Amino acid sequence: MYAKCGDLQTARKSFDTMLERDVSSWNAMISAYAQNGFCKYALHLFWQMKQVIISPNSITLVSVLSACSYGGMLYESFYHFVSMYLDHKIRPELEHYNNMIDLLGRIGTLDLAEIFIRNMPYQPTTISWMIFLSACKYQLDFERATEATCFALELDSNNLAPCVVLTSIYSATGKG
Repeated sequence: MYAKCGDLQTARKSFDTMLERDVSSWNAMISAYAQNGFCKYALHLFWQMKQVIISPNSITLVSVLSACSYGGMLYESFYHFVSMYLDHKIRPELEHYNNMIDLLGRIGTLDLAEIFIRNMPYQPTTISWMIFLSACKYQLDFERATEATCFALELDSNNLAPCVVLTSIYSATGKG
């Protein structure tokens, strides 16, 4: 509750005073740090979680990958993505892949993000394409943005958000 209100200090005090912490309490605190941009704190807490022999779950790794994405931590992100299965026997889900697409887009590697989205073992969703489209907007990549918009609209023709993003790219690149 404290973390949702942005009071990370009180959230951490509550976490630290808990007599017993289960994976859900660890997840809540790791997620709070990740969502508020304290990426290194989130990763350090994840490390502490493993030290006290609490096994992470799929939700834990979403938060860890999210922290890596917000922090632009490419190598750490790939390390945790690969270790999901190798170390923790957690098969990456669509949300984990979407976090990787987000990271690759944020750091400007649209080529890698596109390879990732096209080769993941899941059918990309509108959300997947919107994440990629947002990266195209940030990088002002009009051609990829147009293609991503088409894919997003194929999946959900009632969602006008891709068109709005593409229009802003048109404007920013002087194409409109």
